Amino acid sequence: MILVILFIFILFIFILFILLTKREGFTNTILLGDSMLQNSNYVEKSIPYLLGQKCKVTTLAQDGATINDVYRQLDNMPGDLSNSIIFVSVGGNDLLNYAHINDMIPKYKTLMKSIQAKFPNSKIVPLNLYYPPNISNPNIKPWNDFLGATFNIIHVDKIMNMPSDFISNIEPSEIGSYKIANAILKYI
Repeated sequence: MILVILFIFILFIFILFILLTKREGFTNTILLGDSMLQNSNYVEKSIPYLLGQKCKVTTLAQDGATINDVYRQLDNMPGDLSNSIIFVSVGGNDLLNYAHINDMIPKYKTLMKSIQAKFPNSKIVPLNLYYPPNISNPNIKPWNDFLGATFNIIHVDKIMNMPSDFISNIEPSEIGSYKIANAILKYI
C-alpha cells in the first residue's frame, strides 16, 4: 500500500513538473522596455534574475527607457532570437516626462508593428502600468485602457497593489519582482 501511494505521489510530482515547465515552443524570453522589467539597479532578486532561474532570458530593457528607446534595444538584439516570447513594458517614463497620451498611442502601435515585423514567429506580450504609491498621474488609467483594449496584456496594475511591492517609490521591490516574474512565467 505504501508503495502504491509513493508511486502515485511521484507520478503526481512528475506530471506537475511537466505542466509547469511546458512552453509554447518558444526558445527565448526577451524583456524590452524600462525598469519595470530591468530593476536590477534597485534589488538583488530582480525580474531578470528570477526569470533566469526558470528560462533563458535576454534582457534589453533599461532603466528610464521611453517608447523611442525601445527601437535602440531592438537594434542591439544579439544573435538569432526569432522564436521568442517578447515582453514589453514601456510608456511609464514617457508619462513621467509629460508626454501626451495622444502622441504616445500611435508611437506605441508603430513600435509593436516593428517588433512583430522583426520577429514574425514570436509572441509579443505587453505589460500595462502599475499605480506607484505617492505618484499621481491621471494618464496611467487611459494608457492602461488603451493597452487592454488593443493587446492581450499582463495586468501589472492588478498584481502590484501593495506598498511593499515598490522600492524607491516607483520601482518593483523584490516582492514586486516575484509578482511580475510569476505573471510572466504563466505565459511561457
